[in-house]
Amino acid sequence: GWSYFINGEYAQVGISDYVPQNGDVLEFRFSVYGYGADLGIDNSSWGGAAALVEPVDASGLILACAEAAQLGETDSPYYTAAMEVLAEYGATQEDVDSMLGALTADLEPLPAQTDETAADTDGETAAADDKGSPDTGVEGLAVILGVSVLACGAIALSRKKK
Repeated sequence: GWSYFINGEYAQVGISDYVPQNGDVLEFRFSVYGYGADLGIDNSSWGGAAALVEPVDASGLILACAEAAQLGETDSPYYTAAMEVLAEYGATQEDVDSMLGALTADLEPLPAQTDETAADTDGETAAADDKGSPDTGVEGLAVILGVSVLACGAIALSRKKK
């Protein structure tokens, strides 16, 4: 069944009782065994299965993918690779962290140019490459939620085909 995580932590309240806060990353994951034991959730305290794997916090990578999408950077090979890691059932924390580093480095804007460094040889001033700061309001949350649902759907479909 479905489980959800808030900012990388297993939610301790039903989704109908949760009120998202600005900047929260909600991630829905599909569990195929032990009510989340295959996702690193330990339910042994109430008679369920113990965690079978280490939990993976993908919230930073989900947020970076959402920011890349807002910036129109979805053609980047790092974005594509990051989305593949998010969709991979059994991706490790090392996989997630590695892709987060690569995608974050790819999204880093070039250093802002001052008027002196932007002047070309003719004395004209070139425009600085400023992508601005992405909005992290409702649109960002919607993108994050959409990415999470798509990743979980891909996992569920890949497991169903086997």
